[in-house]
Amino acid sequence: MIRALIFVGVLGIAAAAQAHELRPSIADIRGIEEDGRAEITLDIVVNLEAILAGIGPEHTDSTTAPEAEAYMTLRALPPDALIARLRSGERDMPALITLTEGDTRISLALERIDVPETGDIALARDSVLHLRAVPDGPVMPQFAWDASLGPIVLRATLSDGSDGYAGFLTDGMASPPITLFAERKGFWGRLGGMIRSE
Repeated sequence: MIRALIFVGVLGIAAAAQAHELRPSIADIRGIEEDGRAEITLDIVVNLEAILAGIGPEHTDSTTAPEAEAYMTLRALPPDALIARLRSGERDMPALITLTEGDTRISLALERIDVPETGDIALARDSVLHLRAVPDGPVMPQFAWDASLGPIVLRATLSDGSDGYAGFLTDGMASPPITLFAERKGFWGRLGGMIRSE
């Protein structure tokens, strides 16, 4: 129920937003178990131009930010050129996104970036970052990303396809431990999935 309310709220923000208003990013994290091997996929819908331009979360409209000119230059780029800018290391996204279990950081690899065609540059475009991790077994990770990237909606899906944790994270805050693998659905796993960020 809370997961649905969070999603509806994000849709409301998107519907109400003007062309250059900056919206929260949306991350879908999923646990996968195949042949006894645990994997985690993380797909994040982002405004890539705002990230590369360095527009901080204190701004709600790209046209009023000091980086507005840089943002519009990036917005006019074709997909391959925008992807190349990110791949060049201007912003090291895997370093800005953290998955941890206890004191152990789980390595993330940026496998693919999907960027729509340029289209109408008066409208924001949503790009998708596809990341993957191969942890040592069915972990219960905490997710966080750098405060400079702004707020993010996080939704989890377990390895058996059931819905898990959903929360709205701001100011670089970390999620609680997230149940991603069906075998971790014990008492503490259920508790971790029930906790919601405020």
